[in-house]
Amino acid sequence: MRPALVRVRRRFFCFALAAAAVVALPAHAAFHLWTIGEAFSNADGTVQYIEFQALTGGQQFLSGHTLTASGGTAPTRSLSFATDLPGDTSGKRFVVGTPGFAAAAGIAPDYVIPAGFLNVGGGTINFAEGSDTWTYGALPTDGRNALLRNGSSAASTPTNFGGQTGAINIAPVSGPDVNVQGLWWRAPAGSESGWGMAITQQGPAADTIIFVAWYTYDTNGNPLWLVITRGERVGPNAWSGTIFQTRGPAFSAVPWDPAQVTATAVGTGTLRFTDANNGSFAYNVNGVLQTKDITRQIYATPAGTCTIPAN
Repeated sequence: MRPALVRVRRRFFCFALAAAAVVALPAHAAFHLWTIGEAFSNADGTVQYIEFQALTGGQQFLSGHTLTASGGTAPTRSLSFATDLPGDTSGKRFVVGTPGFAAAAGIAPDYVIPAGFLNVGGGTINFAEGSDTWTYGALPTDGRNALLRNGSSAASTPTNFGGQTGAINIAPVSGPDVNVQGLWWRAPAGSESGWGMAITQQGPAADTIIFVAWYTYDTNGNPLWLVITRGERVGPNAWSGTIFQTRGPAFSAVPWDPAQVTATAVGTGTLRFTDANNGSFAYNVNGVLQTKDITRQIYATPAGTCTIPAN
């Protein structure tokens, strides 16, 4: 074979290998071509989100990368992406949000961050080890507007990877909390008969706490009793807390041994009420995120009422 022909073939072969490597790379590792588009927080940081927009396709491989937020006196907050996004990213957006985000926005976030992840007074968001960084100013806290990347503010329109667009309007209201003590179930009434919750509300009218007993079923259809032992007030007519699953001795045990009772944290729950008879319940239980409208369960009229002390 002529030497010149051999050199040409070798060069072609090396070029083909290099091209194949370049083509194959995005299918394994592309994650960095996202831009941070907007950020939102209410005044107390319980409802927050960050929206990202893809610059091109093939950027779904977020697993193992991190999102951090710094600012204020608290240490840097960090989220490690545990999973990839579920498909190609061309024309896509995704959202990270706090546990209270789903109930406020009406859509589920793609990843969950803890309440207070963003410093309301300003800070820095660092996506995927510096792939995109945004040092932002004070966030609007009117309960409706988000801060845009260009520094302006506009009505919040978070869009998740599934293409669902939410809207948040939780402007603070004055006055004491409404009375939410009683039995609650899925709205509209009777639409999901078989599960429900009992809420006990105590404390001064402007700073009540709630205890929630949630009666439902597990994935095998077995009865499941979950509780929020202390739902802290996170805003007007809104409470949030850790959800526990409990185990203990049989009801017939004699003597009853309190030392055998255990409580295991399985998630978080946030309840928000528009009035004394209607609200929503957003929860994350063992990684399952859902939001359901709820209504007071009326089984006799007139319904009884409880009075919350003014102080």
